[in-house]
Amino acid sequence: MKLVLLYYYIDSYNIFKTETIINSKDIYGLLGILKILEEDYLGVIAEKEDKSLYDAGDVFRIKNVLFVPIAHGLDYSHLSSEAKNIIEGLINLLKEGFYFSYHYDITNTQQESGKMCSGSRTLFDRANKCYVWNYEMGKEFIAQHINTRWLIPIIQGFIGNFEDQILGKRLQVHLSDKNLLGVINFT
Repeated sequence: MKLVLLYYYIDSYNIFKTETIINSKDIYGLLGILKILEEDYLGVIAEKEDKSLYDAGDVFRIKNVLFVPIAHGLDYSHLSSEAKNIIEGLINLLKEGFYFSYHYDITNTQQESGKMCSGSRTLFDRANKCYVWNYEMGKEFIAQHINTRWLIPIIQGFIGNFEDQILGKRLQVHLSDKNLLGVINFT
């Protein structure tokens, strides 16, 4: 997925898009929209590390995120030092122990996930909201009736695995621990 920022302008109640691309960057998922000091920011996953633990789906650790000011694109020059400190703190927080998957529900146990029929429900909709750290950030997308398939639920915790031989047999151990949701409000 690529984040492409374009200029838009409004004239006589019509929205026009210029053909000028301000900036583009590869991203690996949308976290949602976060309001920081009265300004809206689009949260995106900018770097990931493959953890590939499950046959049912891929699992990744977040290595870096971006919070893009919606009104200003990737231009951070207008931000106050307080806003810059909050964003820097969030980026540092989300780089330590946050995980996501494109296909596997890592918010529920395998037993709970097996009981749910996915049907037309997205991964974000099926996820256990008690563990989805970006659930509040996704509410603006939901309010605007944007399909939640664009949102990636993230958890905070630990995911790891190892292999060993015991009595000549291969043993694979997959460990995961997730922390309950903490509420963050920066308004």
